[in-house]
Amino acid sequence: MRAYNPDIAMAHGWAAEADGNTMKSVPHSGNHFGALGAKNWVIVSVGNIVDADFIRRHAHMTRLPGYIVKAVCPAHMGGFPMGIHALGVDEAEGYGEDEEWIIEARKASRRPEDYQAWVEKWVLGCKTHDDFLNLLGQKRIWHLKGKIQNDSWMSELTEMSGRLALPKKPTPAEILVSVAARKVEEIIRTKNYRLALCGIGVSNLAAWLAYYSLRRQGYPLELVAEIGYYGYSPQPADPYVFNLRNIPSCRMISDIFTSLAVFMSGAQTSSVGILGAGQVDKFGNVNTTKISAAGPYLVGSGGANDVASGSSEVIVTLEQGKERFLEKVDYITSPGIRVSTVVSQCGIFEKEIGGNELILTGYVPLRSGASEEESVRNIKESCGWKLKIKDKLQAISLPADEEILFIRCFDPRRYFLGSEESKK
Repeated sequence: MRAYNPDIAMAHGWAAEADGNTMKSVPHSGNHFGALGAKNWVIVSVGNIVDADFIRRHAHMTRLPGYIVKAVCPAHMGGFPMGIHALGVDEAEGYGEDEEWIIEARKASRRPEDYQAWVEKWVLGCKTHDDFLNLLGQKRIWHLKGKIQNDSWMSELTEMSGRLALPKKPTPAEILVSVAARKVEEIIRTKNYRLALCGIGVSNLAAWLAYYSLRRQGYPLELVAEIGYYGYSPQPADPYVFNLRNIPSCRMISDIFTSLAVFMSGAQTSSVGILGAGQVDKFGNVNTTKISAAGPYLVGSGGANDVASGSSEVIVTLEQGKERFLEKVDYITSPGIRVSTVVSQCGIFEKEIGGNELILTGYVPLRSGASEEESVRNIKESCGWKLKIKDKLQAISLPADEEILFIRCFDPRRYFLGSEESKK
């Protein structure tokens, strides 16, 4: 592939000195290579301007050398709405991601008039960066700075503890997380996998649930996150895979290239990928790109294709419906060659790695007291291909109350777990 060399690159750093030497915070994600590839120069925005002695004391954090930087632009909270964690710098304070702001922007983008109003408010209405910060408000900024503290999850979880018991019955997403976690744990123990990388959403929560179960049993599983986390322990109250509060628990912090190309796909790998999907077909191919030729775009690949193509084995999780379980997906984002298992809230579908077609191997009862015949009929009606059924099916139990409560501790705002209405 031909190298991409832009004329000018723009980068955001945690701090820089007047000469342009720029410190970047962890995790390194895409790292500094894109900026280094610029033909002419790099323009840097930074949250802090420091002196040369400060840079020398933290030279291990310097990623952009001053000779390629042509301008340093102060921009407090310049990484917003993403967060910045200044790990290892006692004089620094970071800030967390603003998920509510991101969700607000996503909702506005669904209707042209709403999105235009959002742009007028947050972009065109702010003539300077200070205008933007004033609109954001000091109270919100203080909240984001407090959110990055290691123990801040305690107060957040306490504040929302009354919501954890509701809804009284598990949602389809919660059933999916529980069933997927048990299957992930079984596969990891059977195949002796040492690394697991999970996608966003229910696949992430399933991997976290399996991780803590295996850790309690003394099994040495390490979690990997695409942007550079290795060996982290997920903290409650925030279900996002890139939650910056997880950084202090990491045993190693690197970048995307190390996580995906070496840890998950390298010659010595012993890894399992747990991925979400917009659609899956009977061969295990995954679509997270686009629904039909004229349909909407989805989230894209991210690191999913790398994980699906390079991991030892792949497990796919998604809520089942005929529009999502297809004979053939609209677009192959991630090939199904290494997909061995697909888990839905209705059942488990399996095939040999490199094998042909997924078959139903286990079912979740449609409701309490439902027969196998009734439950399997519902699964077949929610599947877009002529589903093959294993001769002897595993009956999968619904999650226990304690397990549901544990899952909800990681997503108390129910970003991914759904509401009572989602079951209807």
